[in-house]
Amino acid sequence: MSESKGGRAIGGERLGVRKFSGDWRGYAVGLGLALGMLVLYHANGDFLPGNDATANLYLPVNLLRGRGLSFQPAETPQMFLWRIEPPAAKQPEKSARAVSRRTVRLTHWDRPVDEKSWQWLQKVHSIPWTEPPTWRQLQQAGWLQLAGPEYYLVPSKDPDRFGYVNQYGPGAGLTALPVLALVDWWTGDLEQRPAALWYGGKFAASLCTALSVGLVYLTLCRMTKPLAAFLIAFVYGTGTCVWSMSSQTLWQSGPNVLFLALAVYCLVHTSLYRPTRTRREWAWTAAAGLSAGWAVVCRPTSALVAAAVAGALLVRALLIWRIEHLRKAGSAGDAAGPSAASQACGGQSPSPQAGPGKTAFALGALGAFVLGLLPPAAFLAGYNTYYLGAPWRFGQVEAGRRIAQDQLGDAAAWSGNFLEGLYGQLISPARGLLVYSPILGFSIWGMALACRKRRYRLLRPLAAAVLLLLLVQSKWFNWHGGWSFGYRLMVDAMPLAAVCAAPTVRWMRRYWSLAALAGVLAAWSIGVQILGAFAYDVVSWNCREGLVVRLPDGRAVPVADKEEAAALARQTGGAVQTVLMDVDRRPWHGRLWSVRDNPIQYYLTHFWEARQRKHQLIQSVLQSP
Repeated sequence: MSESKGGRAIGGERLGVRKFSGDWRGYAVGLGLALGMLVLYHANGDFLPGNDATANLYLPVNLLRGRGLSFQPAETPQMFLWRIEPPAAKQPEKSARAVSRRTVRLTHWDRPVDEKSWQWLQKVHSIPWTEPPTWRQLQQAGWLQLAGPEYYLVPSKDPDRFGYVNQYGPGAGLTALPVLALVDWWTGDLEQRPAALWYGGKFAASLCTALSVGLVYLTLCRMTKPLAAFLIAFVYGTGTCVWSMSSQTLWQSGPNVLFLALAVYCLVHTSLYRPTRTRREWAWTAAAGLSAGWAVVCRPTSALVAAAVAGALLVRALLIWRIEHLRKAGSAGDAAGPSAASQACGGQSPSPQAGPGKTAFALGALGAFVLGLLPPAAFLAGYNTYYLGAPWRFGQVEAGRRIAQDQLGDAAAWSGNFLEGLYGQLISPARGLLVYSPILGFSIWGMALACRKRRYRLLRPLAAAVLLLLLVQSKWFNWHGGWSFGYRLMVDAMPLAAVCAAPTVRWMRRYWSLAALAGVLAAWSIGVQILGAFAYDVVSWNCREGLVVRLPDGRAVPVADKEEAAALARQTGGAVQTVLMDVDRRPWHGRLWSVRDNPIQYYLTHFWEARQRKHQLIQSVLQSP
């Protein structure tokens, strides 16, 4: 391991300028760390069941079958809701009673109608079959009608022509395409083997997450000692929700953390504020732009990261132009020039590297970053325009309006309480990142150091990006991420947060009490993620049963246990009822702030019960109807 020239020494190190110089061992450690994380992420032997990942999984299947980037009911019936009802010719007159209907889900056209639907058909209607027909026969005879897409799909601008698209965009599915193509080649047909599809999707997600851990390690090796870099990267991979969420199924976040980590890795190979006269920096900057651009395709909010980096590159170019301008004035005999140049550099003499032509190279780096961004941005804009009608229309925003209307009675997806969202993402007992991963407090401290000390200025755009993500997502109506474990919406920022912890290393070396505190917080963070990876089953806490006392005036008062419910019912003359406390519904949002009723405590005390239910949900996803 060697250090490059230039930079400012920090405790015997030079932040942002350490590099591997023909030392293959560092890269071997990074690869070994990624492989170790990949094994760890599969230690639970299962995947996280949930419909959010369905469209991400089926997009590669669609492409492998030549169907394109949208979904048609005739090609993927399992992604739509269907309604069994009499054909138009057999429906009663308007004056007659309402037509009996049954909403069903199906997987393939050529499979027979399930037993419950067949019994319903025999009981309610006179049907022309003596044996259960296939779904295709039922549809061709006019008994099966399209009821609409599943919630994870949104209609295109013309559903009859262009079909329906994934509300989360195409990024995650396209990233997983190589892995699932291999699985499809090995198994023969992923559509007929749901286990291969779901476990293959988990492998793709865990591979992306594990590679991001290796990249975080290699990035930190340019900022601190290898041992410190290893420990920070290890805690990032095991003590944040990238383990319990990103790696367990094909969400957006698995591919997204990979490309954000890759963008940061490329970025630290450049000199953000001290550009060199080499086009190699432009190549690294263009690679950073390309990686950040593809992260935007995976999750549109990653555009805030790209904007923060582009802003830092622009500021650098303007500062260097200012220095060059003042130097030229000084060389022409302006006595105030050197003083002004010194003031522009923070009271120090201008950098000797900032000479004539440096402005052009700084602008070239900015241009290279933007050029790297353009291909993914053009692809995403074309996708949105072709399917949704405009470059600025995103499926997740369209779906968010629909879900907000369903859950809250208001279609304004950006109508959330900002302060509630901000505090909730930080300290909510059910979602707060400082509750689930308190070790991130050191990352916040590192961001503060980066803002105060010039020596850490390389980290400033990353800190700004994390802050922007936090502020923007605090305004989203669903700031808690729906049915999730921990800080689902902020998990994408974890690679940036991990790198920002580098400035705190020198303080932990100086004060062992800080190192001990970091160890305790890391142990808590890892323990919580173990609960999430092994026990979190999507449903148990997010929509568990609870007791309410229905008062005579119609109000429902939640109670903690049967004794309290019985006492309150006797006192008020109300009735005790059992309800589902869906945390997405407005009446139960208060559970997000409950200290007595929180997911960590629940899954700790119901570990085996939740794990058994998780296996049951997995079987329900894998079995054919």
